[in-house]
Amino acid sequence: MLSGIVVTLLSFGDCHFGINLRRATPVAQAGFVSRQALETAAAQAHEAKAALADAEVAISKAQQVLALHQAAVASIGAEIATLQWQLDQTKLLAPADGTVTQLTLRVGDQGVANAPLIGLVDAHAWRIYANYKEGVIRHMKVGHTAWVWLDAYPWHIHKATIQGIARGISREQIERKLLPYVEPTTDWIRLERRFPVTLVLQDLSPDVVLHMGSDARAFIFY
Repeated sequence: MLSGIVVTLLSFGDCHFGINLRRATPVAQAGFVSRQALETAAAQAHEAKAALADAEVAISKAQQVLALHQAAVASIGAEIATLQWQLDQTKLLAPADGTVTQLTLRVGDQGVANAPLIGLVDAHAWRIYANYKEGVIRHMKVGHTAWVWLDAYPWHIHKATIQGIARGISREQIERKLLPYVEPTTDWIRLERRFPVTLVLQDLSPDVVLHMGSDARAFIFY
């Protein structure tokens, strides 16, 4: 702002002295103004132009310095963003609400990529897997009502809904499988295969505390 004011004042001075010089020149030629007064006006106009040129140079330098400062600020901002990103990577955020179980980590332990360290039981993804014979799954459809007996809360029947019915199973137990494996009851008698049916409890009382891996008994009427 100060540079702008200086430029404005000097420009006005240059214009003022220039007008005086233009006015004095014909008057001096007519003999109404002394030569000394004309030379004085010319000198003042020249000084004003020189001052204006100096001010323009100063403004150019100030603009260059400002550009350097802006570049420095942008560089510092980028560095801060990088450091903030690195700091965010040090935070462990759970993908869902739940309970941490089997925590054995200690301060100083190191993590390895793709190696699980913390077990989290999702508080909002409870499901019951019931294996039904292939002869009866044709009567079941997604959305049908089921009734569940929880061994942890006996003598109470809970309402559930069929969420999904497996369309395939693996007949061999392997380490990495894309299809669920259901172990047959016996190996020497030809029995019906069983397919997993996923059930979701409905309107569960908040007093009921579920535990992953516990047993349940499902009843589906068709």
